[in-house]
Amino acid sequence: MNLNNLMEIDRPPKGGLRVAPPSGLRERNKVDKLRRIKAAAAELFTKKGFEATTTAEIAKHAGVGEGTLFLYAKDKRDLLFQIRLEDLEQTRVNGFAKVDPNSPLLEQLIVPEVAMYRHVAKNIRLERIFFEEISFCSGTQAAGIQENRARAIARIEKLVVRAEQAGQIRCDEDTAFVARHMFYSSMGAMRWWIAEPKPKLSEGIAAVRRVYALHLRALNPHPCVFGPDGRATRTITSVSQ
Repeated sequence: MNLNNLMEIDRPPKGGLRVAPPSGLRERNKVDKLRRIKAAAAELFTKKGFEATTTAEIAKHAGVGEGTLFLYAKDKRDLLFQIRLEDLEQTRVNGFAKVDPNSPLLEQLIVPEVAMYRHVAKNIRLERIFFEEISFCSGTQAAGIQENRARAIARIEKLVVRAEQAGQIRCDEDTAFVARHMFYSSMGAMRWWIAEPKPKLSEGIAAVRRVYALHLRALNPHPCVFGPDGRATRTITSVSQ
C-alpha cells in the first residue's frame, strides 16, 4: 500500500483536530454524567467482577438514575466496551506519536507496545474482563472492535512500508497481510501475559519484543532493523516510567 494512503489514518477530519469543549450547562452536565458512569463502572467491575455488577449499582455509584445510565449505554457490556476501546485507542495514538522514525524498525514497533503494556498493567483485572467479553460482542460493539483493530493494523503497516521504502527490509508479501499478523501475534502475546497469575511488566514487554523480532526475521532485514548491536532482544529498562 502507498505510504501516502496510510497517512490518512492519523489525519484529522476536515476542519482539523480542534474539538470545541461542551458549550452550555446542559452539555457540560451530560459529559460529567458520562464520566461519572464510566468511572463507577470501571471501579465496580474491578472490585466485584463483571457478572456480579448490576447497572443499578453502577448508576447509584455514579449518582445518577438507572434510566439515565441507559441513555448512555444499552447495557453494562456496552459500557465496558466504551470504557476500554476509548482508553486503548487513545493509548495507541499517544504511543505511535512517540515513535522516532529514525530509530530501528523493531524499536518503532515496540514503543507503542510499551505504552499499551504500561496502561494495561494499571488494571489487569479490568483488562481480563474486557478480553473475556470480546467473545460475546455483537452489533455496534463488534464494529467498534473491528475499527479499533483496523486502525492499529494500519499504523503498523505504515511503519513496515516506510522501512521497506528505506531499504531496511524486503517484503515479498502484501504489507497489509504482514501488519495484520504482526498485530494479532502481539495481541496473542498480551492475552498470554495477562493470563499469568502475577503478570510482570518487564516480562510482557520482553515477550512482545520477541514476537515482533520473529516477524522481522522473515522480511529479509538489514542489521539496522534490530539496532546498533544487531540483537533482536535486550534488557528492558525503565518500564515503570
